[in-house]
Amino acid sequence: MSYRAAWGRLKASEDRMGIKLVEHVQGRNMHLTPQAKDLLDRYDKIEREIESVIETARNDFQHMTEE
Repeated sequence: MSYRAAWGRLKASEDRMGIKLVEHVQGRNMHLTPQAKDLLDRYDKIEREIESVIETARNDFQHMTEE
């Protein structure tokens, strides 16, 4: 993906969410905002919870088919 396309997606995401996701630091350098880091942490937590639910369902299904 080109820099321009990535930047456009980033700006569109910021507009939709109403928060800044990156901050500029000295020239062209950027880093994630605290809000973006929190968003990633929440996403990671949700992903872990979903994986746990899937694993539980998989185990339950395997036990059902073994009976």
